[in-house]
Amino acid sequence: TKIPLQFLFVVILGMVLLSPSTYQRNVSPKKFGLILFVALFLFYLMSHMVIGLGQTTATLLNVLSNSLFSMMVFCYFAISPFNRSEMFVVQRMSVLFIVLFVLLYFYSFVFIPVTADPKNIFHAQYVNSIYYSVLMLPFVLNCKRKKIYIALVLVCCLLSRKQGAFLTIVIGGSVSYFLGEKIIKKAPFSLKKGAQLFFLIALVFFAYQKLSDYLSENIFYGFFSIAEDGGNGRLDIYQNILSTLNQSSLVEVLFGHGGYNAVDAEFGISAHNDFLEVLYNYGAIGLLLYGSMAVFFVALFLELYRKRSNELPAFSYALVAFFIVSFVSHLLFILKYAMLMFAYLGSVVSESTE
Repeated sequence: TKIPLQFLFVVILGMVLLSPSTYQRNVSPKKFGLILFVALFLFYLMSHMVIGLGQTTATLLNVLSNSLFSMMVFCYFAISPFNRSEMFVVQRMSVLFIVLFVLLYFYSFVFIPVTADPKNIFHAQYVNSIYYSVLMLPFVLNCKRKKIYIALVLVCCLLSRKQGAFLTIVIGGSVSYFLGEKIIKKAPFSLKKGAQLFFLIALVFFAYQKLSDYLSENIFYGFFSIAEDGGNGRLDIYQNILSTLNQSSLVEVLFGHGGYNAVDAEFGISAHNDFLEVLYNYGAIGLLLYGSMAVFFVALFLELYRKRSNELPAFSYALVAFFIVSFVSHLLFILKYAMLMFAYLGSVVSESTE
């Protein structure tokens, strides 16, 4: 039942995007260029699907929805006008949902022991669900109680042992805090605040070490063993993909090896890196389009930095999350939690390109 439902969401969102009422207001040249780029990216992905016919209907619907949904959500938020009252409602709803995600994560960890078994089919879904909270954080980083939300999500990250999520929280949160305090508020360094922050971090990690001893699990073991296991085999995957690309024909290098899921079909596992996944699946043309989107986000960050925008701390976290998750996991082709990140990025684009 999941595939028809998510495909229905794509169809409804597509109808909204194609509706003339969506484009009644003036669109700036910058925003028009962005919309045109995303439209080309979507068209390129769809062309691969058409060429790759011969799959079952269910597979095609799944590929279509997973491939297009995040970009369509981004487009919708990017071209939709948001006033302050509407963004306030979005922020309040985000607070509600991020707390709900955290509570459900704790509940699953404590009361559903089947998720603790790595061999169980639901284990990966439970562990990866941490990204719902991680990628929704930008919506609440302008709230007064943002430190509480960051702390709650950080605890979940530690329990999940997802190193990519942990790095996103630590690096993204640190960058966001620095820019908020030093660039936006221009607050001088406070020894008292520094000591309080250090004490809080030390307390959290001390408590986690005690808990990890009890659970016989620790997220830091993964970092210590990177030299031995190559980041859970990621380095071997990257090497195999690059080696295959080096032996590929010019057509395969330019247009890819078959589109969506080509890496998994060839190597039996995903690339765990969106840039490599796009390069292998969709070729240099696809990587150019995806890379252009990343460049646009960096340019938007610099624009917000020059303006000393109040949105800078939250957007900086989102930008860090975009690159970390794209480099060590997947963001672009995930229907569910990825749309949260692209919805936020689209809302910033809408506000900044008026």
